[in-house]
Amino acid sequence: ILVLLLLPAFSFSNPKVLADGVLLYKGEPLDDVRIYFRPVLDDGSFGDQAYSTITPDPGVGRFEVVTTHAWRERNSPKGLFVANLDLDPAVLSDDVEEQEHLKTYQDPETSPLRFQIPEEGAHDLRIELATQTTD
Repeated sequence: ILVLLLLPAFSFSNPKVLADGVLLYKGEPLDDVRIYFRPVLDDGSFGDQAYSTITPDPGVGRFEVVTTHAWRERNSPKGLFVANLDLDPAVLSDDVEEQEHLKTYQDPETSPLRFQIPEEGAHDLRIELATQTTD
Protein backbone atom coordinates (compact mmCIF):
# COMPACT_ATOMS: atom_id res chain seq x y z
CA ILE A 1 0.00 0.00 0.00
CA LEU A 2 1.37 3.36 -1.05
CA VAL A 3 0.31 6.40 0.95
CA LEU A 4 0.77 9.78 -0.68
CA LEU A 5 0.96 12.78 1.59
CA LEU A 6 -0.06 16.03 -0.06
CA LEU A 7 1.39 19.15 1.48
CA PRO A 8 -0.08 22.60 1.00
CA ALA A 9 1.68 24.68 -1.62
CA PHE A 10 3.34 27.25 0.61
CA SER A 11 6.75 27.90 2.03
CA PHE A 12 7.42 26.59 5.51
CA SER A 13 9.22 29.84 6.32
CA ASN A 14 5.98 31.80 5.80
CA PRO A 15 7.72 35.04 4.70
CA LYS A 16 6.09 38.40 5.41
CA VAL A 17 7.10 41.87 4.32
CA LEU A 18 8.25 43.95 7.29
CA ALA A 19 9.01 47.08 5.23
CA ASP A 20 9.44 48.19 1.65
CA GLY A 21 10.16 51.39 -0.17
CA VAL A 22 12.88 53.29 -1.97
CA LEU A 23 16.38 54.24 -0.81
CA LEU A 24 17.85 57.52 -2.11
CA TYR A 25 21.06 59.50 -1.83
CA LYS A 26 21.17 63.05 -3.23
CA GLY A 27 17.80 62.35 -4.82
CA GLU A 28 19.12 59.35 -6.79
CA PRO A 29 18.05 55.75 -6.16
CA LEU A 30 20.63 53.46 -4.53
CA ASP A 31 20.80 50.07 -6.20
CA ASP A 32 23.88 48.36 -4.76
CA VAL A 33 23.00 48.71 -1.09
CA ARG A 34 21.52 46.21 1.33
CA ILE A 35 19.35 47.55 4.14
CA TYR A 36 18.79 45.71 7.44
CA PHE A 37 16.05 46.37 9.96
CA ARG A 38 16.54 45.40 13.63
CA PRO A 39 14.01 45.81 16.43
CA VAL A 40 15.15 48.11 19.23
CA LEU A 41 14.63 46.22 22.49
CA ASP A 42 13.50 47.78 25.78
CA ASP A 43 17.08 47.83 27.11
CA GLY A 44 18.33 49.69 23.99
CA SER A 45 20.00 46.65 22.45
CA PHE A 46 18.92 45.23 19.11
CA GLY A 47 17.10 42.09 18.04
CA ASP A 48 17.92 39.93 15.04
CA GLN A 49 18.32 41.71 11.73
CA ALA A 50 15.82 41.24 8.94
CA TYR A 51 17.42 41.27 5.50
CA SER A 52 16.41 43.16 2.41
CA THR A 53 16.41 42.56 -1.26
CA ILE A 54 16.96 45.38 -3.74
CA THR A 55 15.03 45.43 -7.00
CA PRO A 56 17.48 44.29 -9.69
CA ASP A 57 16.37 47.01 -12.12
CA PRO A 58 19.11 49.71 -12.24
CA GLY A 59 18.05 53.19 -11.17
CA VAL A 60 15.03 52.05 -9.16
CA GLY A 61 16.43 51.70 -5.61
CA ARG A 62 13.42 49.74 -4.32
CA PHE A 63 13.93 47.46 -1.35
CA GLU A 64 11.85 44.87 0.44
CA VAL A 65 12.63 43.58 3.93
CA VAL A 66 11.13 40.15 4.48
CA THR A 67 10.91 38.17 7.72
CA THR A 68 10.43 34.46 8.20
CA HIS A 69 8.27 32.66 10.72
CA ALA A 70 11.42 31.73 12.69
CA TRP A 71 12.50 35.40 12.82
CA ARG A 72 9.04 36.45 14.05
CA GLU A 73 9.18 33.82 16.81
CA ARG A 74 12.32 35.51 18.20
CA ASN A 75 11.48 39.16 17.41
CA SER A 76 8.47 41.42 17.46
CA PRO A 77 7.40 42.45 13.94
CA LYS A 78 6.16 45.82 15.23
CA GLY A 79 7.55 48.69 17.26
CA LEU A 80 10.71 50.76 17.01
CA PHE A 81 13.28 49.56 14.47
CA VAL A 82 16.71 50.82 13.45
CA ALA A 83 17.88 50.43 9.87
CA ASN A 84 21.51 50.14 8.91
CA LEU A 85 23.08 49.81 5.49
CA ASP A 86 25.69 47.66 3.82
CA LEU A 87 27.23 50.24 1.51
CA ASP A 88 30.61 51.42 0.25
CA PRO A 89 30.91 55.16 1.01
CA ALA A 90 33.77 55.54 -1.51
CA VAL A 91 31.40 54.53 -4.31
CA LEU A 92 28.92 57.27 -3.32
CA SER A 93 31.34 60.15 -2.73
CA ASP A 94 34.92 61.19 -3.42
CA ASP A 95 34.87 63.53 -0.43
CA VAL A 96 36.58 61.96 2.61
CA GLU A 97 34.40 63.83 5.13
CA GLU A 98 31.24 62.74 3.30
CA GLN A 99 32.50 59.15 3.30
CA GLU A 100 32.97 59.32 7.08
CA HIS A 101 29.44 60.70 7.42
CA LEU A 102 28.01 57.88 5.28
CA LYS A 103 29.73 55.30 7.51
CA THR A 104 27.31 56.27 10.30
CA TYR A 105 24.60 54.44 8.32
CA GLN A 106 26.56 51.17 8.47
CA ASP A 107 26.28 50.56 12.21
CA PRO A 108 22.94 50.21 14.02
CA GLU A 109 24.48 52.02 17.00
CA THR A 110 25.13 55.18 14.93
CA SER A 111 22.53 54.97 12.17
CA PRO A 112 20.00 57.81 12.34
CA LEU A 113 17.40 55.67 10.53
CA ARG A 114 14.67 54.85 13.07
CA PHE A 115 11.16 53.72 12.19
CA GLN A 116 7.98 52.81 14.04
CA ILE A 117 6.75 49.69 12.26
CA PRO A 118 3.04 48.86 12.69
CA GLU A 119 1.87 45.25 12.90
CA GLU A 120 0.90 45.24 9.20
CA GLY A 121 4.39 46.46 8.21
CA ALA A 122 5.65 49.76 6.83
CA HIS A 123 5.11 50.15 3.12
CA ASP A 124 6.28 52.65 0.51
CA LEU A 125 8.93 54.16 2.78
CA ARG A 126 11.04 56.87 1.17
CA ILE A 127 14.44 56.85 2.83
CA GLU A 128 16.74 59.69 1.80
CA LEU A 129 20.27 59.53 3.19
CA ALA A 130 21.32 62.92 4.50
CA THR A 131 24.47 64.56 3.22
CA GLN A 132 27.03 65.98 5.59
CA THR A 133 26.33 69.56 6.57
CA THR A 134 29.14 71.94 7.42
CA ASP A 135 28.83 74.86 9.77
